Amino acid sequence: MITQDFLPLKGGIASYLYSIWEKYLQKTDFRVIIPEYIVDDTVKNLPFQVISSSFKPFNIADFEREKCNTSLIQKIEDIAPDIILFGYLRSHTELGMRYKQINPKSRYGLIMHAKEAFLTNTLAGITHVQGAHKEYTTEEIHAYYAAIMNADYVFTVSDFTKNLLINQGLKREYITIYPSLKEASIIVKDKSIFELGLDSQDYVLLSVGRLIKRKGQDLVLNTLPKLKEHIPNLKYIIAGEGPEKYNLENQVKNLSLEQNVLFAGKVEDSELAKYYSSTNLFVLPCRFIPPNDVEGFGIVFLEANLYGKPVIAGNTGGATEAVQHNATGLLIDPEDKSELEEAILKVYHNPSLASELGMNGRLRVLEKYISTPSDKLLNLFTASK
Repeated sequence: MITQDFLPLKGGIASYLYSIWEKYLQKTDFRVIIPEYIVDDTVKNLPFQVISSSFKPFNIADFEREKCNTSLIQKIEDIAPDIILFGYLRSHTELGMRYKQINPKSRYGLIMHAKEAFLTNTLAGITHVQGAHKEYTTEEIHAYYAAIMNADYVFTVSDFTKNLLINQGLKREYITIYPSLKEASIIVKDKSIFELGLDSQDYVLLSVGRLIKRKGQDLVLNTLPKLKEHIPNLKYIIAGEGPEKYNLENQVKNLSLEQNVLFAGKVEDSELAKYYSSTNLFVLPCRFIPPNDVEGFGIVFLEANLYGKPVIAGNTGGATEAVQHNATGLLIDPEDKSELEEAILKVYHNPSLASELGMNGRLRVLEKYISTPSDKLLNLFTASK
């Protein structure tokens, strides 16, 4: 696998790509090439070989990118893989076709998430110097179209992403591979509440995710002044780090919510159980930010469901697949403040509904999303040799 986003990075894409190995590829001679700028000592503990390399994910025509391509091709030739999986469209996917010229028996696949799947719908011009929000140039669009259409396999994280590609004219076979989870370590709620400094009488809302505009933590904060009138001892925990932290902290001050909001900061995976176990309702009203910022799926909704918690999500992107409306949670218009308020109050005033949504969600996750080993991909690769 070649990817710019992988462990030790935190976040949905890194976790998702690791889960692909964990569920489907443990029986293979798996190796991963990641950027040297994300490597730390923790990669030594991973159960497969990690190879670092220079990466230049953006500016496809850049001279530095071609230097990286030369280095990457050499590493690929040294490995001599049967199959190359690219974990992200911008992770030098042009090398899939280039290596096929060197080794015609090789195959390559792409994994598509969400933001990068907006091709024709994205303005063809550089509006940001660097970063994942940089829009495509015309040259990039042509190159990535070719990479997608010539790939032996294209995997999508959701049907939303698959349909987005098809609707842009990239008509080919896609294989949806949903994220998978490990069974949760259930923690006694009273103990976790105590460890987080909460009170047993608190009604706790929780958001887990990067502090970016798309996630909608600011939208939850806007509802709290009204919710406080109806919910005694209301607490809202925001777990995560990101560029919106300063704005969110100011919002809390401006709304006089200091006694109601807890910024948990970066929470390690091993500590997440405390937060999920302590919460009454998981809320993340994710929004679509044009031209291409949208949830590809939303694994945090499954995580909350796994702990038997009801969830509220924005009705955008792949979140509509992660959450089944009125079955495992509620889907709302993230830009409608009153709709979000009403959804939270509906769950609060109906404990039986909250219990039903949470239990339905847990059963669904256990049935469909737990990371039990599968030969699905191995059989696919073997059959198409």
